Amino acid sequence: MPGGALSRQRFIPATTGGLLCVMAGVYTVQSAMGALMFQGMPTFMRANDAALDLIGLISLFMIPWALKFLWAPAVERWRTAGAHIYRSRLIIFTGQAVMAALLFCLAFLSPADQTHLVFALFGLIAVIAATVDIAGDGYMIERLRRGAHGWANVAQIGGGYAGMIIGGGLFLVLTEYVGWLWSIAALASACLALSFPSAFAPRLGDTRPAKDDQRPALKHALGRREVRLGLTIILISQLGIRLTMVITGPLLIDTGVSPALLGMLMGTAGACFSLIAIFGTGFLIRRFGRHRILIAFLLAQVPIYGAFTLASSGALPVISVLALFLAKTAIMAGAFVALYTTMTGWASRRQAGVDFSLFQCADAIISVFAGIAGGVIAEHLGYATCFGLATGCALFAVLSVPRILQRIETNRT
Repeated sequence: MPGGALSRQRFIPATTGGLLCVMAGVYTVQSAMGALMFQGMPTFMRANDAALDLIGLISLFMIPWALKFLWAPAVERWRTAGAHIYRSRLIIFTGQAVMAALLFCLAFLSPADQTHLVFALFGLIAVIAATVDIAGDGYMIERLRRGAHGWANVAQIGGGYAGMIIGGGLFLVLTEYVGWLWSIAALASACLALSFPSAFAPRLGDTRPAKDDQRPALKHALGRREVRLGLTIILISQLGIRLTMVITGPLLIDTGVSPALLGMLMGTAGACFSLIAIFGTGFLIRRFGRHRILIAFLLAQVPIYGAFTLASSGALPVISVLALFLAKTAIMAGAFVALYTTMTGWASRRQAGVDFSLFQCADAIISVFAGIAGGVIAEHLGYATCFGLATGCALFAVLSVPRILQRIETNRT
């Protein structure tokens, strides 16, 4: 074995655990970018008197994640050709290093005076992040046995919530005390540091079908009934979450919570609640199955959104609103683990990057339109109307998703 390859294997052990640790770092960076855009920036802008309908436009940054299925087949074909382990690492590490560099550039811009340029850089970061996501998801799914998918999604969502601490909570705290420049620079440094392990991803055995000449393509994904039904489930189950995601932070600001307190809440209690929910969901999935746990989290969203409807009408004290925020954060974390574990099972190993990208794109498309709609509804009709609609969406999901899941299982058999 060449010396370079030996040193790389020693740096990160060639085990499932080693792969999960590397991918947790990758997803932490990805989520930190998303949290900065969709949590940190809306709260920061509202604290600086930005209008809710302008804040709702931040959901446009989700467009690259919504459209990445268009270039996912090309990325997947190049990534899986030849020495695909090294090509996967090249896409992931190079992309995340470029994102960190763009963040450093962003630190020297003024969000108030150079809003269009700030939005343009965020848009470019989103394109790169979406491309890295294609390679990362495909690499992880193809190299893990199906029995490890639950823990893979724990690493994925756990890394995601670690990124939320960095891009959401830490960012808001730092902006309060050291300002925009140093908070963005600190975030860029953290993302760069977390990207280095991806250059030494472990050499696990490939679990893709042997001797398969099928070229990755969208038609193969859309031709499977399992995928089409899965897309329907994603639409139904995510609509309530996406309607309220962008406006929850501004609601707390308007209730009287300071950005620093909200940032600390996201980074401490919120992070603890989320991580407990993430790892607890991993165990629950192994014990009861992913479908049952997914339905349970959909059911839990109904009273939470209903309580937020009351809170946004001023019927609850601030401390109760903060408690609801923590409960919503934990339920969202568990729901994402359950849904994404289910999505992983729908992806074909022949083109894992394409199939999983298609599922994520469906979620992202919902995020774009529902996020903008949530901002417009909250601005013109009030927070209560928006959370009331989310309550109805969650209730509809509870009634319809079990039937669709049953159809998927019937189709398999």
